[in-house]
Amino acid sequence: MKFNWGVGITIFIVAFITFILSFVFRASQINTDLTSEDYYEQEINYQPTIDAKNNAVNLKTKFEFGQHDNFYLVRFPAEHYIIEKGNLHFYRPENADLDKNFDITLSNSGEMAIPLTSLTKGGYRLGVHWTKDGKDYFFEKEITIE
Repeated sequence: MKFNWGVGITIFIVAFITFILSFVFRASQINTDLTSEDYYEQEINYQPTIDAKNNAVNLKTKFEFGQHDNFYLVRFPAEHYIIEKGNLHFYRPENADLDKNFDITLSNSGEMAIPLTSLTKGGYRLGVHWTKDGKDYFFEKEITIE
């Protein structure tokens, strides 16, 4: 059989169609969770979050984070050992089923320990939202649970 330009074009078209079909198949198998169910509504009402972030940035002392043997420790700034309410949100970008929320309950030294048994190893975006004296605060940090 003689190899001419018609055979070459046919082989190229078949290979290209095979590539596109395999790409479409693989893309359809990927899980695409939204960051939250009401994502668009949260984006429209984002100004309070910006204000809360600015409030947290202006604190005199900063947060301390760290993983220990059996728990992940969050230490609040000294001036915020007593708060009205708050929560910790461990957001796992690749799988919404691994997201965790905890209501903040601080010790006398302004610490909260989260047991590692309630978290899966990997990367999280930790969001800390709390209220003190009627003022909202929000702090966010990328962490890795090992």
